[in-house]
Amino acid sequence: MGEARCLDNLHVEEEVKLRIQHNTFLDLLKRNGIGYSVIGSYLQRDLIFDFPDMRLLKSDQLLRVRLENNEIILTFKGKREFVGHSKKRIEIEGTIGSESALRALERIGIRVPSLPNDLSGIIRLLARKGLKVILEIVKKRTSLKLNGWNCRVHLDFVESLGEFVEIEGSDGNELVDVLQLSRRVVRKSYAEMLAGFLIEDL
Repeated sequence: MGEARCLDNLHVEEEVKLRIQHNTFLDLLKRNGIGYSVIGSYLQRDLIFDFPDMRLLKSDQLLRVRLENNEIILTFKGKREFVGHSKKRIEIEGTIGSESALRALERIGIRVPSLPNDLSGIIRLLARKGLKVILEIVKKRTSLKLNGWNCRVHLDFVESLGEFVEIEGSDGNELVDVLQLSRRVVRKSYAEMLAGFLIEDL
């Protein structure tokens, strides 16, 4: 989930997305004297679910099941608010078996006592509740921690889209300004970019 703050027991994600080559971004950090450490690299496979009427997309919400490091993580994301370069939205997520995963489903009106511990079981459960996979996003992510900045940087290579940089945390807007990257800011999510035809038909 990256950097987030807590508001009324809900996490609020704050993020800036940039369309930029990774080497170009890292060179800008170096030229501005910003050091960093690599947290790790990993593969993420995201399954995006919605109802047949696309009510989640229509209301700028998202339900995602992520496979990462042999874990299954369920996430709900609420409507976005744009502040400067960044977007803010409520985010509830947790690994399967956690209370947070159950609360994520409750946000879209689904209440169950527990969740299956395997992907096929989760897909079947959501199908019984009327949800289906509308999109799959696969990306390789390398995460960085910047020295002296309250943010985390993700270098993403997204299949079919290419290289992006995501900055999560309260210093995202300032970092974009320092690096003079405002023209590289992207408002759309990866899901919207990959499923433009779905969005246009709503």
